Amino acid sequence: MRIAITLALALITTPALAAELTMYKNPSCGCCQGWAEYMQGQG
Repeated sequence: MRIAITLALALITTPALAAELTMYKNPSCGCCQGWAEYMQGQG
């Protein structure tokens, strides 16, 4: 039981590694560009 809990916690707390991200930008949205710049800055 402890092994299952430990494994579950490890999977939940491990950040996902994504190779790429697809963003659909709404031309009337003012926050899309800011979010895209933030994501680029995060790698």
